[in-house]
Amino acid sequence: MADSSTVVSAPRGMPDDEAGRWNRVMVNQAILSVVIGGALSLALSAPLVIHQYRRFGRFSAGRAAWSVGAVVYLTALIAYTLFPLPDMSAEYCAHRPHEFLLDPTAYFSDMARHLAGQPLQTALASWDVRQMVLNVALFAPLGLLCGDFLEWGALRSLATGFGVSLAIELTQYTGNWGLAPCQYRVADINDLITNTVGTGVGIGIAALTPRLVASADHLAAHRGEARPVTRGRRLLGMALDGLYWTWAALLGMACGAVAWTGVHGLPMNTRLVHPEQVVPWGLVGAMAAELGVIVVPALVGSGASLGQRTVYLRPAPAARPRLVARAMAVGGLQCLLTVPLPALACLWATAAVVAALVDVRG
Repeated sequence: MADSSTVVSAPRGMPDDEAGRWNRVMVNQAILSVVIGGALSLALSAPLVIHQYRRFGRFSAGRAAWSVGAVVYLTALIAYTLFPLPDMSAEYCAHRPHEFLLDPTAYFSDMARHLAGQPLQTALASWDVRQMVLNVALFAPLGLLCGDFLEWGALRSLATGFGVSLAIELTQYTGNWGLAPCQYRVADINDLITNTVGTGVGIGIAALTPRLVASADHLAAHRGEARPVTRGRRLLGMALDGLYWTWAALLGMACGAVAWTGVHGLPMNTRLVHPEQVVPWGLVGAMAAELGVIVVPALVGSGASLGQRTVYLRPAPAARPRLVARAMAVGGLQCLLTVPLPALACLWATAAVVAALVDVRG
């Protein structure tokens, strides 16, 4: 019997005790997918919030949930189709055929031969049937994602499902595009069929169920509407400011280190005998970059910080020196205190958050 390729590399027609072992593998893959997908979603959460506010003028919890679900799903797709990696020794690879099964009838004829004479209930509970159902179910979320979240048409969504499945089969056929010493999953045209059917099932579910989130067009059409300034929006702007300062500090630190090597005439790949020598340059670069993203916005336009601009907030009109002083009194002072007095910097940040909780103006 050929190996299953899309769900797990388990032989068709396997005994129930062997099937139990592969079920445990699938459960472990599911847990791993949720953990990795959740971590990736957390890492991408800030860019997602920024994108939503700039595109829709608001944060959409429903669309954010869809985005997180999409990341977890794509992680699961990779985990189920490419992992776990076996111990690919020379002996293992010597017994692995390099093939792409192109007979669309082989899967069903093998299944019929294995299930011949078995009661219907036993046949439906067999690994052969479960494997086929899982191959269909694995791609149903992709069809739902394309139809309900991305709002693609049925033909485009179906072509996407076919294309993703084909990419997986080619990855398996080529041994992860040559990264593995041999082909450890059998590429099978029947997986293309069942995966594409699964995408169609997801498209049908999307068409038959009410929309779970507001469409992108609807949100974009109401982008310019005025909305109340809430504490949550203020706190989000402050959190984004902290993120922008962090990004700036990391970039400034890297630039300071590069400047140090340039001043001392050293190539970029030099192994430093005393790495601590570059630390002051990195700290100066980090502080300069942070102050830049705090002061420069106060000198331009409404004087709002980068975080405020992201969530469409602006301070009350004031003279430019006052706007700069306001920026320095909160973010600037926190930046200057971070290295010499980190505890006081944290206390100052806490005071700013509490002020916004007490009064939306902060």
